[in-house]
Amino acid sequence: MEALEHVLRLARTGRYGDSLRAFDETKPRPFARPAAEILRAQLLEFVGQSEPALSSAISLLRLKHLTPPQRSQCETVVGKILFDEGDADSGLDHLQRAALSAQQGGDLHALFSAKLFTLIMLSDRFGPAAASSVLAELRQLATKLGDPEVTARLHLFVAQAEAKRGLLDNARRHTSMARRILKTSSNVYLSAFTANQDLALAVIRSEFDVARDCGQRAIELAEQSGVAKLRKAVFGNLGNLYVELGEFDRATKFADDFKTSVSGVAAGVAGCAAPLAAATCVGGAGSALESSSVAFTSCSVRVVGGPLVTTRAVNLSPRFRSPTRTDFPSLMIWTPLLSNSPWVNRRDSPSDPRTDTE
Repeated sequence: MEALEHVLRLARTGRYGDSLRAFDETKPRPFARPAAEILRAQLLEFVGQSEPALSSAISLLRLKHLTPPQRSQCETVVGKILFDEGDADSGLDHLQRAALSAQQGGDLHALFSAKLFTLIMLSDRFGPAAASSVLAELRQLATKLGDPEVTARLHLFVAQAEAKRGLLDNARRHTSMARRILKTSSNVYLSAFTANQDLALAVIRSEFDVARDCGQRAIELAEQSGVAKLRKAVFGNLGNLYVELGEFDRATKFADDFKTSVSGVAAGVAGCAAPLAAATCVGGAGSALESSSVAFTSCSVRVVGGPLVTTRAVNLSPRFRSPTRTDFPSLMIWTPLLSNSPWVNRRDSPSDPRTDTE
């Protein structure tokens, strides 16, 4: 595995695009082939190349000599992709197999990964109450592992689930906790995920100065991570920010970037983002503003562990009329605000991610 050490180092720091490129420049030894191919399938899924990732993971699952942890990793890749493509039942089935294999092999990290994405799937499909038992298991696993990045990851995904339900104070509190944990971490992906959630929450709260700062950091980190879903989410949120600020040229640029990033992701993931993709892919070659009426819209995208994307809509005419407040319907498409949350025990006041020093 010495030949893969550089690839693994890059993956551990959340630089999945660089890690995949380094892998392709490496020729793993024959005895390391299954482990190397599993790593490659995971990297392909991260960077949005779902079709080759799925094909590779399914082929690996046919091998008889995979260890239980290796089988768990493959099942997790398959489950995530199938859920992204709209086959929720099969996706959950594969994640349950992943959890079982991880338990059999005693691999707590693989078990945490399988359970985390099970949490996201169940909460997206059936609501947070259905996932409460899984959340309790994840908390226990995070305590046993004692890994700060694992704990931060759990906080980030809980924050995402809370935001989708409209519980913004809870979402911001969990994001702040993750940010404090990650201050000593070099994981670019988790830092980018945190920055994107700060951006989305700032746009939702109309805290536009905060959103500008968060957006710049989010886009830099997302590019470094190479994660397709994350880049797409950041482009959508930045587009919404500049629509709200009336800077329509910049909004159109990010709409085009979003369209390009969607085309590079699995078809199923693009389909989940259909409201935004349909709104921004206007007229093929021309600018979005050349359309007689353009709806610039984004949605909370239902993808496994997918980053948070805000919802904003505005109609732009070719004469660039100034939008009125009535052009901006409710920012969120999530369920109404609920008084109690199964995820947390209390709700704190929001904090500014730029000045959060706790």
